[in-house]
Amino acid sequence: MDNQANFRKTLGKHLRYKREELNLSQEKFAWDAGLDDKNFGKIERGVKGPSIRTLYKLRHTHNLSIDQLLDDVKAELEQEGDD
Repeated sequence: MDNQANFRKTLGKHLRYKREELNLSQEKFAWDAGLDDKNFGKIERGVKGPSIRTLYKLRHTHNLSIDQLLDDVKAELEQEGDD
């Protein structure tokens, strides 16, 4: 898997963790932020990456720390040796 695909997959996984911490379905999490749940599902699976606008919406709707999210992704990728 290339670095970009691995980054997308890891970022999606951490977004799923944050959603699950809030005890929200994929549909509710996406809907609250004004996002399409099908596209958000692709983001969680790492098929596509989120846009800056999507991250902005998630930040302000669900009070997600994008800095912490990216730090968590970076730490996991470094642990795997894929920085």
